[in-house]
Amino acid sequence: MDKAKNFNKGLVVLVGGTSGAGKDTVIEKLMQKNPKLFGKFVSYATRDPRPDEIDGVHYHFISEQEFLEKIESGEIIEHTTRHNEYKGMSDKIIDKMLARRVIAIKSCEYMGVIGLRDYGYNLFAVYLSVPRDEVKRRLQNRNCPPEELEHRLSDYDDHLSTAKYFDVVVENIDLEKCVDSIYELILQKYHK
Repeated sequence: MDKAKNFNKGLVVLVGGTSGAGKDTVIEKLMQKNPKLFGKFVSYATRDPRPDEIDGVHYHFISEQEFLEKIESGEIIEHTTRHNEYKGMSDKIIDKMLARRVIAIKSCEYMGVIGLRDYGYNLFAVYLSVPRDEVKRRLQNRNCPPEELEHRLSDYDDHLSTAKYFDVVVENIDLEKCVDSIYELILQKYHK
């Protein structure tokens, strides 16, 4: 199915990178820069919300059975399983945003990029590059527990190898410079 033809100038932007790369911060800054242009879309997840998470804001939290039914019906078009939990993206949610003529934006791993690209969306995928020492500093500043910190840092090299699935790699050392650069790249892609 070719969604790009259905939504003239519709654009889906996915932002990826390692833990601590600043994905959510960059998305938040982009949305602040032009709130009428961007809309953040939310995936489904089969785990319980964490204390600081809100259903419909961070994820749509549903049961595993509901998730599997959405896969079967074709609504969930891309999904992954990690730590016995499912996460996935819905074409209905993305299509609603594109119908409103906003750029649908979300943080995502490389499998999501592959899945949405295969589905036919007009997609622009940005990978945030951050040196390992800076990632470690950021995670420590978040008060990341030592065992979780080591786990996230052990994934660092694996995550770096997935940058090839993204359209562009942007360094995120200076947040404002990074956001400005990504914003300009998105506008170029959106206005093509």
